[in-house]
Formats: sequence, C-alpha cells, structure tokens
Amino acid sequence: MKKIVLYLLMIMQALTVTACHKDELDLGFGTVTPDEDTRVLIVYYSWSGTTRGVAERMQRMLHCDIYEVVPAVPYPSNGDETHYRAVEERESGNLPELRGALPDLSKYEVILIGGPVWSDYMATPLMSYMAQSDFTGKRVAGFRTDAGTPGRYDSEFRRMAVESHADVAKEVLGLSHVRSMNAGRLDSRITSWFVTVGAVNKVPDSTAKE
Repeated sequence: MKKIVLYLLMIMQALTVTACHKDELDLGFGTVTPDEDTRVLIVYYSWSGTTRGVAERMQRMLHCDIYEVVPAVPYPSNGDETHYRAVEERESGNLPELRGALPDLSKYEVILIGGPVWSDYMATPLMSYMAQSDFTGKRVAGFRTDAGTPGRYDSEFRRMAVESHADVAKEVLGLSHVRSMNAGRLDSRITSWFVTVGAVNKVPDSTAKE
C-alpha cells in the first residue's frame, strides 16, 4: 500500500506545472531574474527533436510552463515525405489537426513560440496551432531552429501572430545548427533574447559574454 501511495505521489509531482516566479536562476555562468508579475508559457513543435531540446532548455532556465504541439496524425520519419505532406497542407490551407486540447492562455502574459523551418516556412503543425489561438492581450515572441536558411519563417510568424491579435515582439530568435553550437554561446543568446522580448527583466553583465 505504501508503495502505491508513493507511486501516486511521484506521478502527481511529475504532472505538476509551475508558472514563472521571481527567483534567480543559475545558468552556470550567470543568473536570470524573471519578472515578478510575468507569467510565461513556452509552446513548441519539434519534428527531429532539435526544437524540443531548445524549448526544454528555455523551460529549465525560466521554470515556467511548457506545451508541445502534437499533430493528430504523426509525420513520417522520412524528410522528403514530410516535406511533400507539409507543402500540400500549406498550399491547400488544410493545416493538420492537433492532438489534445490547446492550452488555456488566460493566466499567461508572455508566450514564447518555436519550431523548425520547413522549406522556408513555419512547420505546418505550428501554423495550425497559431491559426487556432487567440493571443489578445498577450506578448508573443518566436524562436526557430534551422540549418542556416530561415526563409520566410520570421515574416510568416509575425503575420500569423498579428492575425491572432498578439502584441508581437520584433525579434525572432533564429538558432542555426543548434546541435553544433557551443552551450555557453547558446545560453547567452537565449537569455539576451528573454530580456528583449520581455520574458525576464534583466540579465547580468556576465551573461552577455560569448
């Protein structure tokens, strides 16, 4: 019986999510202090796992909520097949259905939204999420992962965010070749971007060095 209770407690702890709070967060080379009254949500879609790694890294830095966009019908593991499916979805306007309920945005002020660049555009599952969301009264900022060619991602992201009534941050954080990027430099770019888009209120001088 004790083992069952302990197991249930472990599950409850794993499922618990916490909104950002005002604590100094140790990043190894400096600290980030989230705004006292700011509530941040990270939303991401990842096909290969690269964007997931970035999103989870951000979540560990901010200690905030995170939501993964998951298509109802998974994409093939083959890149060419995924490409052709995404092109058809984008050109037809039939964006993919998503699995599960979308997150309730009522308690958040800042929404950080990221995904991979697919053939010069946003990944269609992320487009589907943004098309279904209402960001009225929310500060929305985008981040992307790519292999060196951002294409039209940034302009498309801003367009969709504006159409969903967001207060859109000007800077989209572009991260090319993430897996080969130095960890310290990656963290420095992310934390500087946090300040720029209003996810946190300051980054000490020590984090500005690359």
